[in-house]
Amino acid sequence: MIKCELLALFYNKRKLFVIGMFIAIICFDAYLVYRNSFLYEYNLHPVYDLKMVYENTYTPSSAAFLSGASKGHIPQQIIIWLLPLYFLFISSDFHLREVKYNNYQLLQIREKTNKIYICKLISSFLIGFCVAFIGVLINYIICLIVFRNGLVQKISADGLTFLSSNNPLLTYVFYMIIFSCISGLVSSSMTALCFVVPLKIPVYTASFGVWYFMISGKYSITYLIQPFIEYGLSYMIPSFLMFMCVVIIIMIIGYLKIKRS
Repeated sequence: MIKCELLALFYNKRKLFVIGMFIAIICFDAYLVYRNSFLYEYNLHPVYDLKMVYENTYTPSSAAFLSGASKGHIPQQIIIWLLPLYFLFISSDFHLREVKYNNYQLLQIREKTNKIYICKLISSFLIGFCVAFIGVLINYIICLIVFRNGLVQKISADGLTFLSSNNPLLTYVFYMIIFSCISGLVSSSMTALCFVVPLKIPVYTASFGVWYFMISGKYSITYLIQPFIEYGLSYMIPSFLMFMCVVIIIMIIGYLKIKRS
């Protein structure tokens, strides 16, 4: 069943277009960082001392998407603020279409409802994880090429300072995995929400409301996915616990809904 969910995605051109747009926005962030860098100015007017140029240019880890180095952070805002809406459209609202065209009722005849629910959550997680990871990976590869000689390295706060200053590449890869896992959990929880509220407009509205609550509060989930910031573990741990509580609650409510139906 998981395989069928994944194959259905590859045959849907609209969803593939949104995936491509999602990845393209993340990659475009690298261009914005380069466009606003001293390195760009040097390439236009190569009259500066090259050593000085590198001393005022970000390292690849500091220039990459999750580090928020682009002026105005517009690509970050477009991706992170609308994250649940992307994954609702890409994978989670498959269930809404199945209900609308009575395919879900037919599926219930062949498989147990519990198995259907769990398989859909797993496939949504895999799709969310892979799409997010591919996006940030391509962006990072671009930054590794463009900013390979940069020397300006951002550092994290609290207990993460040593890791970020001595192993920025390892630190950024760690945050790439965290971002991808969070994207997968968001995608999976949005699928569960579709079981709770099987109506398109209400579920999109509710998903954005829940996500806005998690990214705009004192313990924002964004602290978990942005390396090299001033918010340390004292903010990251509570934001992680709050995020997981919300995700688990949505999944439990979705499970209880299918048990009663």
